[in-house]
Amino acid sequence: ALVPAPSELVVVDPNQLLATANVRAELKLTPEFVESIRQHGVLEPITARRDAAGALWIERGHRRAAAAAEAGLAAVRVLVEEGLPAVAADDSAAADRLVTQLVENDQRAAVAAGDRINAYSQLAAFGLKVGEIAKTTGAKKGDVDKALAVAGNDLASRATARYDLTLDEAFVVSDFAGDKDGVKALIAAKKTGQFDHVAQRLRDRRDKAAAHTSLRKALTDRGVTILDGHPGDKGGVRLSQLKHAGKVLDDAGHAGCDYRAAYISETYDERHVAAVEVCTDPVKAGHKPRYGEQIQAPSGPSAGGLSEAQKQERRDIRENNTAWRSAETVRRQFLATLMAGAGKTLPPGTRKFIAESIAGGDHALRRSFEGGHALARDLLKLKSQSALHTAVSQASDNKAELLALGLVLSAYEASTDVHAWRHPSPQD
Repeated sequence: ALVPAPSELVVVDPNQLLATANVRAELKLTPEFVESIRQHGVLEPITARRDAAGALWIERGHRRAAAAAEAGLAAVRVLVEEGLPAVAADDSAAADRLVTQLVENDQRAAVAAGDRINAYSQLAAFGLKVGEIAKTTGAKKGDVDKALAVAGNDLASRATARYDLTLDEAFVVSDFAGDKDGVKALIAAKKTGQFDHVAQRLRDRRDKAAAHTSLRKALTDRGVTILDGHPGDKGGVRLSQLKHAGKVLDDAGHAGCDYRAAYISETYDERHVAAVEVCTDPVKAGHKPRYGEQIQAPSGPSAGGLSEAQKQERRDIRENNTAWRSAETVRRQFLATLMAGAGKTLPPGTRKFIAESIAGGDHALRRSFEGGHALARDLLKLKSQSALHTAVSQASDNKAELLALGLVLSAYEASTDVHAWRHPSPQD
């Protein structure tokens, strides 16, 4: 077994500590980390060695020391190990120090989401408000809100612990806790990497159901009979095809009719629902045809006249169109997050992909160039092409490359539509 080297614990000004070579190329002193150090100090002592002149050289804890200096701390605890510091780059002790730094950081286990949720819940039980928890722990207020929502939901709490959900995933599960089938679908999607897609499908389905319920209530409150089926089915004539007393009928003009009714149908883009008002007996109601001299019942093919194969094809198209639109939301959220990133790590093959896309110069890219990268600007929340140009010109090389990737991907994304799932191009 290894025997710890003799050491002493001292308290010094962090500005007096000298930095040796560090495994981290950049310390990444985030405002949250500096604020945490300012509030709580350096909880884990910095490790250093003393040179022949008495100066202290940091062995481990460069980031903590830099944050303490930036936070304005007057003193930090330093654990001084025996032996001279390894300052020279070719010193074998310097190599040992870098190995130790790697091991120290690599072997740290992040706090599991379930443990973090439980800790925030306990702090709330001790009387701390959301803002106080966020401030004292360095967490984002929105994350504390999510954690407390999960802690208050037994199903979400158990799922988080059992399936190792992230905080965001746990919050989504808590949001759908009343939908057992939905929760099962989310848990299954966690294993396949489709969690975000399934969550968006559930949100879109819930929103449409709520819109449907709201519309039914509004029609019922107005005394409108709601018909089952589709406006293309026989069972009423659309008001747009009728007139009364020489005026084209609309909802207001039809309000006093004894035969007023409506179908609830999806809108053309299948994202929302709308009411299509009809008159079930325009002859008895005394309405006249808007065009021609005889009222024509709807002549479109009724769903009842379709074969089972045709009905199934319709259902498949509707289902896939709905899935596409949900996936579109997830893809665009992904692109927005990608382009907003720090640009430190780029996906493998990024440069080649950008070069191949520009060299190919297909229609999607040309249209995006001509349109001033409209979708990319929308995702970046930039109002003009000049604002986009400014963002790129002020970016670091890595960030600029990340933006270039985002511009190309956004161009391809903007060129897709709901028909792409049927006949996808190589770019799709």
